Amino acid sequence: MVQNKLDLWDVLKKIDVQNRTFYDDLSEEQQKALQPFVIMRWLTGTNNAGQIQLVNEFVNRYAFTFSKHKSLMCKLMTVCTDGKLHRYKWIKPIQAQGSFPLAADTISKYSGISTKYAREAVKILSSETILEYAQQLGCQKEEMTKLKAELKKKDG
Repeated sequence: MVQNKLDLWDVLKKIDVQNRTFYDDLSEEQQKALQPFVIMRWLTGTNNAGQIQLVNEFVNRYAFTFSKHKSLMCKLMTVCTDGKLHRYKWIKPIQAQGSFPLAADTISKYSGISTKYAREAVKILSSETILEYAQQLGCQKEEMTKLKAELKKKDG
């Protein structure tokens, strides 16, 4: 019996060397197993400040918008690397103090993800991104004021 597992380190290596077709070359089972959000988190666990900035600008910003387009997300990730192999370490997400229901609700409505995942996303997404989502959803001035106050506590 042949194992058809997805190797995280192999994926990171292919992204590092800017192999833009690696996702399309994976088996269907491997494509289903690949989670761009997790790969994105690993890509920020490097000492390459430029890569971290590019991942935040080009991948993190669209992580939920393009969550169903894994091939596109993988291609975006390859653009963020410098073509050299890197060592990666897992960086735990910053634990936000308290809950942020308005922010989580905004993310959930905007991206179509569950509230559970949206609560996790609040810890990762910038306040500017969440406010941008709220504007695109057409939130009224009063709602925006409450959301800004909540996000101010988050950024504390």
